[in-house]
Amino acid sequence: MVSALCLFGGCNRDGADRMIANAPRDNARQQAPRQQADGRIGQGRMNESDLENTIRARLHDDELLKGADLNVAANADRNEVTLSGVVETGAMRDRAIELARTTHSGVAVKDRIEVRQRELSRSEYTEENASEERERARVRGETIGDSLDDAWIHTMIVASLIGDQELPRHKIKVDVKNNVVTIRGVVGTAEQKVEAERVAKETEGVKRVVNQLKVEKKPGNSLVVEHTR
Repeated sequence: MVSALCLFGGCNRDGADRMIANAPRDNARQQAPRQQADGRIGQGRMNESDLENTIRARLHDDELLKGADLNVAANADRNEVTLSGVVETGAMRDRAIELARTTHSGVAVKDRIEVRQRELSRSEYTEENASEERERARVRGETIGDSLDDAWIHTMIVASLIGDQELPRHKIKVDVKNNVVTIRGVVGTAEQKVEAERVAKETEGVKRVVNQLKVEKKPGNSLVVEHTR
């Protein structure tokens, strides 16, 4: 049963990375390079440990990403880095990818970062949160009932659908009224239709789910993402 709510954050690029300007040159060469955020990157060959440590240092030093749950795995032979873990916003994910990509000349970055917004319990959910959610729903052509529960349920389900790895590139609309959820729109497979209903049913406070999703198989099964935060 889902019991958490995700909210959003903002960011800036200040403090992305720092170097000790007065350190002796010989000592600086012996340290793992912490590249400046102005676009200058390493040119020489780096082993996997050096590449991973350098990227971790850049992520740690960045004001936006401090405390983010991110993992770094490097393949020096392929000059490739895989980033994984969880961040709260798409902006944080983009920043992490940018920092990794500009760490070393020609490095390729594989993005396996999950965007999962900060969790709130039902008791922490406020009328302000509900008002913001209703506005987002209105823009997407969805409806939410007047109760705080309806808004909270809608927020929870949308966040869960976005984060569900078994529902890639889906297009689903969510309506909530009197704790009854209607899911409608288009998915690529029957399995995705069943999975979307399961997500809705397991959300705390939901009394019933009306599944109006249609299955429309398209070339490559690639459907446009409807819900973005």
